[in-house]
This record gives sequence, structure tokens and C-alpha cells, in this order.
Amino acid sequence: MKSAYSRFLFLGASTLFALLAGCTNSSSSSTPGEDNPPKDETSKETLEGFALFDNDNKSVALGTNEKAARTDEKPQMKVELDYDFYIGKHEVTCGEFKEVIDADFAKDCKGDNFPITNVTFFDAVLFANAKSKAESNEGDTAYTYTAAEFDSEGHCILLENYDFDPSAKAFRLPTEAEWAFTAEQFFDTENSWNADNSDFELHEVCTADNSQKVCDMAGNALEWVNDWFTNFKDSTLVNFAGARESDGLGKRIVKGGSYRIEPKSIKAYSRGDIYTVTSSTYADYVGFRLAFGVIPNVTFFGEPRDTTEADTIKSSTSALLDLDSAGMYYKSGGSENALYLRNNMEILWNHRDSKLAVVGSSRSMAGVIPKKFDESLDAINLSNIPNSIFVSEYLFKNYLAKHLKHLKYVVVALDIDMWWRNKEDSYDNFFYTEYKQYPGFVYDENHDFWDGVYPEGLAEATHTAFNLDFFKSTYIEARGFKGEQTGAWDNENAVVGDSTWKEKTPKLYEENLESLKSIVKTANENDIAVIGVIFPMSPVYKTTGSYGRYGLRRSEAPGLIQEIAALSKTYPNFVLMDENKMGDHDYTNDMAYNTDHLSEKGAEHFTARLDSLIKTLD
Repeated sequence: MKSAYSRFLFLGASTLFALLAGCTNSSSSSTPGEDNPPKDETSKETLEGFALFDNDNKSVALGTNEKAARTDEKPQMKVELDYDFYIGKHEVTCGEFKEVIDADFAKDCKGDNFPITNVTFFDAVLFANAKSKAESNEGDTAYTYTAAEFDSEGHCILLENYDFDPSAKAFRLPTEAEWAFTAEQFFDTENSWNADNSDFELHEVCTADNSQKVCDMAGNALEWVNDWFTNFKDSTLVNFAGARESDGLGKRIVKGGSYRIEPKSIKAYSRGDIYTVTSSTYADYVGFRLAFGVIPNVTFFGEPRDTTEADTIKSSTSALLDLDSAGMYYKSGGSENALYLRNNMEILWNHRDSKLAVVGSSRSMAGVIPKKFDESLDAINLSNIPNSIFVSEYLFKNYLAKHLKHLKYVVVALDIDMWWRNKEDSYDNFFYTEYKQYPGFVYDENHDFWDGVYPEGLAEATHTAFNLDFFKSTYIEARGFKGEQTGAWDNENAVVGDSTWKEKTPKLYEENLESLKSIVKTANENDIAVIGVIFPMSPVYKTTGSYGRYGLRRSEAPGLIQEIAALSKTYPNFVLMDENKMGDHDYTNDMAYNTDHLSEKGAEHFTARLDSLIKTLD
């Protein structure tokens, strides 16, 4: 099978970075604000489409000390900026992007004045470089790399030996601190495209409020910023630009609001999306804006990184396996989903005697503790992020049902508020197209998943394949459980998306339901019990018109839950475990991590209840 990406080699990298034509550098002591907005028509040369912040001694607070905020948004940290910078007045548009980047995914834009979305961080980097080359005197750039990889739709999914030069006078993405400083003046949720007024679709840039010098920071599309993710510290830093290197997972930062988020949930201090974002992540509500300017005396967290990355050399295993493919379920720079699935495959191959397996989303990953069950079950948790039931179906039918010869119980997370997911969407369904980027999954598929006969050496090949330290120790040791600290059920209504999605796209719900039926049918044929679990969510949804975090009308939910429960009439191997009970559950505040995830204490409570149910099925 052909690889799903193309590989291009870029030879040579300039080390001197040129000033853009027409841009000069002079001093100023003005302070941006309501009386002194960023100057774009001053004695300094202007940069078309950009606002200039040209004063020294600027300061901004990153993060927050609000108790309800996410862990990665705390504590609040002060950053001082003592240099000039330009920032784009609006998000980069489809028209601007297509002028310099020829990619298939860009052809889906609604119009030239709409923000370009569905872009990876690397796509944004390539655009910045291309714009620098097109408009600078010498064509130099802020980003360097040695090779690039693209998926079948033209998204850049890897830049090998990627590096950022803060001393370059070239186009780049704004740092989180630059973005936040701008947002202090131009973050306006009341005049933004958000879930309350957008009809859940993008709009042309600067149409929510065209009076702003910098627009759409609180809506339309979330925006990539330049920084590698790092946790904040309770301190003051000068010219802060994030971490010097990746945290291992390759976590990035997105800022602002989007057309699919409610205004009350849009915060200037927010730094992420629902799931972890990495450089190869893309979504139809994530775009970017550009910045320009040198960052002098930059402060990074962490030491300079070694940019020569190499996969771990595999040890000898079976002569029958192609060690360039076998067990290679992940590669450096791959997606978060692939990383979790790579480690789930290692767990699966090393626990082939398991009698209890879990498949599902981050809710089941944080909710089921394998080691709390009797060791005779050899329980494993193969949940992944992001998940759809189509991923669970693929894993169950091709791996669990074929290779776990003693499997008696499979627990399936039923996130019915997310049953708008599309099996023919590469983000919603990893096994639609994305899996083709990782040789291990393709190798298994080409061998008909080994026809249920385990090939000797595959567990060892998987173990010695590329991995990250956190997963090598904590995640695999916990057999796929990822515990969360005690937080609280959110007190605010935090609906993400359109609550009326079933009414608008009933076919998607039916496809999700059919996927569940397929799992149950296959399990029945293999004498495996299926326990479908609806995990508890915040009781606050009882006061809203939404069933849960991702919508579904509350009035529709009881009927759908009854329809799912009725599967047991056709398939006696199916049991529905509704722990949400329309919000009338007994999971207390200290058992919650956030709106729709359990804390480790909550996971202990749920796991004990699940264990009791399993004992009744014997």
C-alpha cells in the first residue's frame, strides 16, 4: 500500500535574516490602550494589514488564578515585553493563504475573505516562511527545517529538525505573550462570532465588528501561536516565548474563541482546545494570524534542544517480521491520537490473556482503573484521544476479538453527546485515513491482522519502537489508565457545539448507533459481554437545554438512551450502564476533574461499581 504522505527534501538554510522592504526601526514611548491604540499610521513605516505595538515596557499577565480554570492555565504569570512587534489585524484569509500555498485542503474554503482553517501548526509555519521569501529583500525566514512531510490532503504533518530563530526579521506566528497583550485591548466576546450567533460556521474576517484595529480575537477561529507549550510559574519574565523544546508529547497552544464556543466559555487566558493540540493537529475551527519583528533577549523555559532526532533502534525479534514496519504504530512528530494508540497496541500485545478490555474516549481513559480489578482478569484500558465509536469498533473487531482469546467483557464508552462524529472524517476517525501514515497499522492490515494468530516478536517490536518517556513509564504501567486530579463539576454551562445537531444531521447519529450494534453483534458471535457506559457529566446540564458538553437536546436524550438499552432484547450479551442518569447521579464534586471527566477518586468509585456489575454477569 502506498504511503499517505509525500516527502520533500529542502537543502540549505540561511543564517542571516533580512528586514522586510519598507519596515524600519525607531523608538517610541507611547502606551497602547483606549487612548493610545497600537499605531499603524505613525511616523514609523507601516506594514499593510498589521497593527504596530511600538512602545517599550509593555507587560501582560498570562494565565489566571481562577479556581475553575484548567491546570495548564495556572498560576498567573507576568511577562514584560521591551520590544516592538507587528501583529495581523485579522486571521490569515483563504485568499492570502492560497496566494502562496497550493494545498488541496485550502480548496474547501467558502470564500477568499474567510479565515483559512484546517491548518496544522506546520502549515502556518510554511505560510509564514513563504510570505517572508516573497516580500523580504533576501527571502530569509524565521523557521528552519531539513525536510517536510505531507498527508494526502496536503497538510504538513512534520518538519524535521524544526527550529525557530527569534532574532529573525521575518513573518512568524505571534508568541502567546504578544497575542495576550493584544487581546487585553481587543478581546471582545460581545462582538465576536461565537456559538450564540454564528450558526456554527465561519464568517468573513472582521465582520463581527469592523471598528477594531485588531479583530476576531475572541471568535470566528481559534488561533495557533508560536510557543511550545510549557506550564506557567508564579514569577515575572522578560520577552517570554514559551518552552525551548517540545514537552515530549509535542504540545502546542491555541488562543482565542471560535464560532462553536459559547461566549461565557471564551476566555483570553485559555490556551488549548478540547483535546491536546500538537503541531500536526488540524480542525475546521482553528486558523492563525501572523506577527512580524525580532524578539531580543528572548526567555525560553528549558535548555536548547538537540535537533537530531532518531528513532530507537529495534532489538532483534522474529526473522518473519519486517522490522521497518512491525510495531511502528507511531513516529516522531505524529498526532496525539497515534501516540495513545501506539501505546495501547503495546499494552494489548503484552496482555493477550486479558479477560476485560475497555475502549472509548478520554472519559473512559480517566474513568476505569484496570489494576483495581481482580488480577485474574488482567484488565486493560485501550481508550484513546480523540475517540469516536468508529475507532472503538475498528480496534475491537480487528484486534481485541481476534487476538484476546480469553476476552469475556468489553467496556465501550458511549459518548452519545458526541454522536455527530463522522466515520468518513480523518479527525473523528483515525482509521479512516490517518492510520496510513504509521507503518505498523498498515502492516497489520496488509496481513489481515494476522488472521487472529499472534506473530511471535510483535510485542517486542512494538516495545522497542519510538515512544515518549511518560508513556514508557506511567501510562503503560497503568495499563492505559490516565488519572486526573480532583477538580469539580463545572458550575457554568459549558456547551461546546450545536445542541441541535441530531435534528440537523440525523444520519450521523444513526451511523454511530450502527457502529455500536456492529460491536455488540461481533461480540455476541464470540461469546463476549458488552457493557456500554454513559459516563457522568456535570449536573449543571439539568438546568440547560443540552444533554451534555457537546449538545444533544435534553428532550431527545431519554428516547435515545432507551433505544440503546433496548439492544439487550436482540443481543442478550449487551448491558447499558448509564452512570449519568440525566445528571441525577451520585458522583460528588470531589469525584470530578472537570465538566465531563472523573477525577481519580471518581474513577475509583466507578471502577468499583463496574466490578460489581461484572460479577453479576458470570
